[in-house]
Amino acid sequence: MHNGEIGGYRSCRRQLETLLSDKFYRHRQGTTDSELFFLLMIQNGLEDDPVAAIRTTIRQITSVATNNGAEEPFVLTICVTDGNRLYTCRYASAGIPPTLYLRGNERDVLIASKPLDDGQTAWREIDADSIVVIDESVTVRPLFEDRKVGGGRGRAPRSRTNDRAV
Repeated sequence: MHNGEIGGYRSCRRQLETLLSDKFYRHRQGTTDSELFFLLMIQNGLEDDPVAAIRTTIRQITSVATNNGAEEPFVLTICVTDGNRLYTCRYASAGIPPTLYLRGNERDVLIASKPLDDGQTAWREIDADSIVVIDESVTVRPLFEDRKVGGGRGRAPRSRTNDRAV
């Protein structure tokens, strides 16, 4: 799942596509930034180290967009899984990224772009420039430890591990 857009995509699309090796480019069926983002994550090791692949891909895209003079920010929320863990991220190169919410108890965790009901107090907004890993626990941490990439505003991300009670 990807919500957002690569700012200035029309002007940097070709350069971004050159980042894909032939092995992955041949699987490109459409023209969307979502498909390109996903293929870049796979190429960058999504199956082996999802957090590193997400970080690397965001850095690559942000760099290319910036170097091409993109005036619009790169904003996204994503959610990927390997069947055992769920990885979700909220990012903006500038401004405020699309919203992402978390709700859970000891057994279940829900992720949504907006609260799904009127009981918004049980939903927790994920901080801008954060990554969440959900397995036996819920871990929320800054997307980039060095904070040099990402100018997303909002509450500053905090490292946190919870035992499903979110």
